[in-house]
Amino acid sequence: TCALPICLKTKRSEPYVFPIDEIYVPLTTLASSESPGVGHQRRIALEKALTNHKLVIVGDPGSGKSTFLRRVTFELARTLRESQSPDAAPFLRPHDKRFPIPIRGADLAAFLGADKSPKPPDAPDWIPYFLGKQSEAYKWGLGEPFFQSRLEKGGCLVMVDGLDEAPEQCMRERIARLLERATAAFPKCDFLVSTRPQTNVGDSVLAGFHPVRIGDLEPAEIRIFFDHFSRALALTESQSQEFKASLELALDGRPEIREMAANPVMLTALAV
Repeated sequence: TCALPICLKTKRSEPYVFPIDEIYVPLTTLASSESPGVGHQRRIALEKALTNHKLVIVGDPGSGKSTFLRRVTFELARTLRESQSPDAAPFLRPHDKRFPIPIRGADLAAFLGADKSPKPPDAPDWIPYFLGKQSEAYKWGLGEPFFQSRLEKGGCLVMVDGLDEAPEQCMRERIARLLERATAAFPKCDFLVSTRPQTNVGDSVLAGFHPVRIGDLEPAEIRIFFDHFSRALALTESQSQEFKASLELALDGRPEIREMAANPVMLTALAV
């Protein structure tokens, strides 16, 4: 479930690179039962929660928050470029053509802390201003007016990955207020934020955002990952099955490994 390339020492001279849609294992969250009088909860795919216009995903370290946002970005970009394979398994809603705007929380926090613009600290215009400065740094050929126009026009999905990565509580609270005001300033856009539960407290909580908590990986999902991982190594079919069997044997043989494997990053590390 790791979004970055995984490098393994093998007899090959070049590393294995796993496309995110081939190695990704769906994450889940809990949803209340829709049946009247029924209090239990059921697990649903995390992407189903994207029907909320203002969503905050809460998850422990290594639970897959960043990978999920990267997968959403990847799928939206592939739809806009019309480069999706017709036989690819659907991930988002059909014909979801929102324009993805991914923002690293750490980058936004560092920028807000260093920039001396006279804008009010929670002004929503900080977002297109920040994106314009990033465009200059990364040579995107875009600027602040482009992002301002896109946000005002609507049809964007603004994703802030890692509100918890703002190192100070006061900065997390500032970004929370900024995002709340941005949802009002750009009402035709959707907003998606990820954070850790330890920092999703007090004034860092985003008012008006629907919170969902990422669930641990279930045994069936872990075995799906083993299958994807084994096949992605470009082994022969028999070697792939043998490697998958060795992973399952390790998982079943030690309780501490089973506990660790419920976390996607730890599961990836164990498989590597």
